[in-house]
Amino acid sequence: MLRALVLSLLILCTVAATLPLADSLAKGPKSAAASHHRRHRRHSRAWWRKHRRLLRRRRAAAAARHARLQSPTTQDRPATVAPANPAATAAEAHALLTPALPTLALPNLSAQPALANLPMLAVKDVAAPAPPALPAPAPPRKAVAPAWPSAWHNLPVNASGELRFSVRSADGRNTGAVAWARVAAPQVAASASAQARAKTLGGVLLSDLRRKVIDKMLAEGGWVVNDMERTLGGRRTFVVVAESANADGAHVAWVFYFTEFNGQVYGLMTNTRADQAPALAADAEQFVAALNERTNDAMTASRSQR
Repeated sequence: MLRALVLSLLILCTVAATLPLADSLAKGPKSAAASHHRRHRRHSRAWWRKHRRLLRRRRAAAAARHARLQSPTTQDRPATVAPANPAATAAEAHALLTPALPTLALPNLSAQPALANLPMLAVKDVAAPAPPALPAPAPPRKAVAPAWPSAWHNLPVNASGELRFSVRSADGRNTGAVAWARVAAPQVAASASAQARAKTLGGVLLSDLRRKVIDKMLAEGGWVVNDMERTLGGRRTFVVVAESANADGAHVAWVFYFTEFNGQVYGLMTNTRADQAPALAADAEQFVAALNERTNDAMTASRSQR
């Protein structure tokens, strides 16, 4: 029994001792190949490129060193020639390159004829004709205002420079008033757009003209009824209609005519009782139409003179 137990233990120990050896023998060739493969792949591609570049440099340096060793020594080289004198070299080059020229014969100035014997050229000074004088541009022709209607009678000029008239009927009664004055208002800049200049009269904005009428009517205790653009005598005319009430409570009709005359904007103001308004408006429109026609004639004459 004891003998069988000892044999079993010996066999067990033998098997236990041979198992690691068998395992290492079984994995030996594969692990060796793996380790050998890992040894060749442990460097990156960049490292190999750098290594090959270094080898090429070493081979090039060795080839250059070998070429220097194979070249002749200083004893075998011919002796250097001493540099020549620069001045002598330049003189020799000048003598070789410059051809032999004959001696120049200088002229004998004393043997030449005197200047008095030379023929004289007659030169006649002729004055250049003066350039033709250009006529001065004619100034723009001024238009003359037409005669005032017979029913309008002059009044003394007030402090603001207005021409004032009193309107009288056939029986001599005073039926209304008329005033003629130049409008003092800023003009639109020349660089303004075409749309902005279309809303002007003689360079003055229509809104500025309307504002002047509103200020006038506020001072008179009246109000603006309407404004419009009309063509009188072939030219644009800005018309503003207003109303007010007199001391008796009767309605007073106001009409303002703005037109361009001799490059300036003028205003014709009329006011009368409502029943006399049509007759006064007819006289005022006839006067403004005649004024615009004369302005057109003056502009046409100025263009023809140019």
